[in-house]
Amino acid sequence: ECGSDTVQHQITVLPPQVNAFFNIDNPMGCVPHTINLNQFSQGASFSSWDFGDGNISSVYNPSHTFTTPGTYIVSLFAAGCGFDTTTTIVTVHPLPQIDFTSLDSVCVNQGFIFNNLSSGIASISWDFGDGTTSTLTNPTHSYSSGGFYTVTLSGISQTYGCTTQTSKTIKVNQG
Repeated sequence: ECGSDTVQHQITVLPPQVNAFFNIDNPMGCVPHTINLNQFSQGASFSSWDFGDGNISSVYNPSHTFTTPGTYIVSLFAAGCGFDTTTTIVTVHPLPQIDFTSLDSVCVNQGFIFNNLSSGIASISWDFGDGTTSTLTNPTHSYSSGGFYTVTLSGISQTYGCTTQTSKTIKVNQG
């Protein structure tokens, strides 16, 4: 009357089925280099990113900007009933080093030679701030009226095609 009964059920335990996977829009670029990541992980209820530069994110599809040249390992960690990790390499190239000498002030119609101090440059462009430009390495320029002018030197590096610019303000005196 107070007997006992036993019931058995068979269960199947499956191995973890988490697969971490993502795409990156541009794994190589110049400082500052922004990447956009698209995650396609399967079976994950949580994911986290490590950008390899000391920054992390738990955003599902993040963007990240690298501000220092170098090679970085970007990792995606995905977890659920198990876990998986996948990585890719991002290479960030340095900007060219450009600079030039100029006077703080010159007189109207006084020719001045701008000395380009840049190195490793494939192409340069000068903007003298008065509507005139030049692609000469060390151009001579004079201003026809007084005032303040911003001179900008732009350059493209020989090795990676990175572009940057630098500017200085010059005062042009009437005479």
